[in-house]
Amino acid sequence: MKRMTRTPWFGPKKVIGWGWTPTSWQGVLVTIVFLILTLGSVLLWHGWGAGIAVPVLVAALLGIAVATGDPPGWAGRN
Repeated sequence: MKRMTRTPWFGPKKVIGWGWTPTSWQGVLVTIVFLILTLGSVLLWHGWGAGIAVPVLVAALLGIAVATGDPPGWAGRN
């Protein structure tokens, strides 16, 4: 998939694991907003509310990472 932004917001992992890591201030901002919204939904909506909000927020974060980042990568212990 072609990236929607000129520069990548997320890039392949550089530490142990598979996935993305923020590589620009926009990626860091998206990650911080995701964490604040996730924590807020868990604290404010107990039970079903958080059970619905958290997967939606995770899907939104993954969609943004796919649309604005380079392909995910693997960084293992070699």
